[in-house]
Amino acid sequence: MYEKMTGALSAASSNPAILAAVFSSSSAAFSAGADLNEPPPADTIDVPGSFMDTSVGHFMSRVATFDKVLVAVVRGAAVGVGATLLAHCDFVYASETAYVWTPFARSALVPEFASTLLFPLLMGHQRAARLLLSSEKFSAHEAKEANLVTEVFADDKLDAAAAARVAATLSALGGDHAMALKTVRLFKTMLLKPRQQAVMDLIRSEGDEFNRRFYEGDPIRAVAAWRSKLWKWGCCVLYFVAFNVFHLAVPLIHLHIE
Repeated sequence: MYEKMTGALSAASSNPAILAAVFSSSSAAFSAGADLNEPPPADTIDVPGSFMDTSVGHFMSRVATFDKVLVAVVRGAAVGVGATLLAHCDFVYASETAYVWTPFARSALVPEFASTLLFPLLMGHQRAARLLLSSEKFSAHEAKEANLVTEVFADDKLDAAAAARVAATLSALGGDHAMALKTVRLFKTMLLKPRQQAVMDLIRSEGDEFNRRFYEGDPIRAVAAWRSKLWKWGCCVLYFVAFNVFHLAVPLIHLHIE
């Protein structure tokens, strides 16, 4: 799954017809998080920086350096990596039924995806501690108050409203596509550059520690009491939106990631 999403993001970045990438879901939830029944390869443990050589590390690095507009459309649960991903998005649109949950502490794991930096920056230390340390669930409206969600819509209005917001954002860039592409890349570079090295360093160090935790303290036992309550919904879909002078096109790439 991660390889497919990384490849799709790389293809979108190199395609001059594409200005935005959108994470969405084709089912009742945005993401159920990582599969804790599948530990990382044993040969990645105790090798500093080795997390960045894994498929998850490649995906996180690709997201953190993505040079076009990045959007998430969240319906239902956004758990684990589905929650930490949101801090890397330029716009996050959520349904009223959406919620954010990062149960790393109660799973005997550690935060990931540079969330130990980005969550406090977005929402302040105490709110970040509620998510990361206390493993509280944030409703869509609470996530909006915490600056992790841009806007909240009724469930049956979410897709149309998010598409309209993306269209408006791209339309505001003007009618010249080449100039719009240059502007998007310039702005993303300026937005990301001040914290880029810190984010990449944390993705690496958090990922290394996350992997080690599978072999120290047994997270599988830590989640045994509550795992049965966590539904594992369908796939996360990554699709891309292209913009030209005349219209916002239907998705050019639509991946169903099983």
